[in-house]
Amino acid sequence: MSRAAATVFLAILASSASSLAAQSPSFGNSVVIDGDEIFIAEPNPNFRAGAVYIYEKADGEWRQSALLRAPDSERADGFGTVLAKTGNTLFVGQRNGPLHVFERSADDGAWQPAGTVEGDGVAGLDPGCGQYGYCGTDFGLVLAAADDWLLVGAPGAAPGPRRRQGDETEGPEPAGAVHAYERNASGEWIQRTTLQPADGMPGDGFGAAILLTPHGALIGAPRWTAPLSDASGLENAGRVYHFRLGVVGWEEVGALDAAPDANANFGSALAAAEGRILVGAPGTNDSRGAVFAHSWSDDLARWTPGTDALALPNGESGDRFGAALTSAAGDIWVGAPTLRGYETGSVYVYEGAADAPGAAAASPHRIQLPQEATVEQDRFGGLIVATADVVAIGAPGMHHQSGSVHLYERGDAPTPGDRT
Repeated sequence: MSRAAATVFLAILASSASSLAAQSPSFGNSVVIDGDEIFIAEPNPNFRAGAVYIYEKADGEWRQSALLRAPDSERADGFGTVLAKTGNTLFVGQRNGPLHVFERSADDGAWQPAGTVEGDGVAGLDPGCGQYGYCGTDFGLVLAAADDWLLVGAPGAAPGPRRRQGDETEGPEPAGAVHAYERNASGEWIQRTTLQPADGMPGDGFGAAILLTPHGALIGAPRWTAPLSDASGLENAGRVYHFRLGVVGWEEVGALDAAPDANANFGSALAAAEGRILVGAPGTNDSRGAVFAHSWSDDLARWTPGTDALALPNGESGDRFGAALTSAAGDIWVGAPTLRGYETGSVYVYEGAADAPGAAAASPHRIQLPQEATVEQDRFGGLIVATADVVAIGAPGMHHQSGSVHLYERGDAPTPGDRT
């Protein structure tokens, strides 16, 4: 049996509180899977403190094993905006800051508060809440961590964000930035530098996606405008920048581009796949979307574009294919969390395509939530996180934006109705 065909629906993880229209807690806004633990953030509850739920598998079922809150938690504190993990260190963002650090206890394995990271970028943005209590999730904060380095993306707000009263800013939005923090010998996270591309521009979204690879950091700027001979350029074409850590620190060494396409948002999502990197461009072709592959060239010491790309042969305007993506165990998973009409989102699985993404482009397996188990505009596929055996897919539009996380695991046979 093929690996993708053996993927079965395992469980739905949802907030322990009831779904209230005025609450929109945004369960699953950020997810981390590491070994036998799944960390799921819920930053937006209005009537209780934000939280990070920890699930572990026992007796064949995923069960909540712990709950993390800010040491000084309070109602609607915005704890859990974004997550990142390296080793036994977990980072948890909070609306308006600070950035919390948790460490796993060597004695009992429990996660304990271990201070905060203070410095540029960690506060992010406050997306605010609407008239009926629906709160935004564009917190303007992206994290990537590996070993003793933490990169904090401050891409700025996406177009048309909500803001809380008194948080309005004047003038053009600044260019995005990524702030690099390093753990010193005392275990403190110290800001070392700020990364910005040489051709950065206001509102470029630099830092919206960050991928750490053995060859350095790749950083997406999905609202970057490609220059043309005229003054307007190709707005929001997008670009991915390559930074490498050298003897003098982090330095810009190159950039990745796709064919110029206005509003392609190239660089919205990044993933590593068997020596390649995948770049999501959900705005390509009138928001039908596409995923582009680049390979590392030892001879050239840079990422080079491939001839293969993933796109839906019968894609429709507004699919947003490539808005989220990941790769695990040789398979590529691509989200298409459309907001079109009364439709629901989809995830496409390309079995064994990590070595050559274009080879399986015509035959992906499509996953949707069963009609009786979802709602219109569920945005299923807006977040995808994977390990070799488990894939977590977010549906942030579920239950009046309460959100849900759906787990898929390799098994013996597909469950009827869970895959289409």
